Amino acid sequence: MRKGFLFAISGPSGVGKTSVMEEMLRIDGVLSRVVTCTTRQKRGKEIDGVDYFFISEDDFLEHAKKNEFMECSAVYGNYYGVLASTIFEKTNAGRDALLVINWEGFVKIKKAISRLPVFGFFIVPPSLEKLEQRIRFRNTDSEEVIKKRMSMARKDISHQNEFHSVYENESVSKTANNILETINELRKSVL
Repeated sequence: MRKGFLFAISGPSGVGKTSVMEEMLRIDGVLSRVVTCTTRQKRGKEIDGVDYFFISEDDFLEHAKKNEFMECSAVYGNYYGVLASTIFEKTNAGRDALLVINWEGFVKIKKAISRLPVFGFFIVPPSLEKLEQRIRFRNTDSEEVIKKRMSMARKDISHQNEFHSVYENESVSKTANNILETINELRKSVL
């Protein structure tokens, strides 16, 4: 049985990473979502163990102390981390793991994993104006946080060259299908 690949989706906050990932998972039965840990509070209808593992800061720091995270970082005042076990459980079973992560986390994971193929896909907005509209539409952030997110978006976009491919997200369905086309080409080329 072949080992699975690790595919990562990245892009600025509000660009639609999670929506694209969910569409990809709906279409492709070999992909399996990697659920990351966070110390932030749940938003809306998020479900623990499905959207994130929502854990306390103490639990997060304990995992970090034991070096159980493939990568971890502080973002907007909260901790986020990817447990190595959540990736290898999937890839060792022959499933392709799909992860949503920031660009810095992707670079760390790509350097840390040498025993399986790792590919990253970066999503950009049609424009920064549309990105700001999407962030405002979520209605979850203060004006100060929106300004920080937009500033970070510019920085994030400047790192798109770290990734295998870049996709403009005008339509979730189209973006998901375009990334899946690339994934299928990568699967064929490595087999």
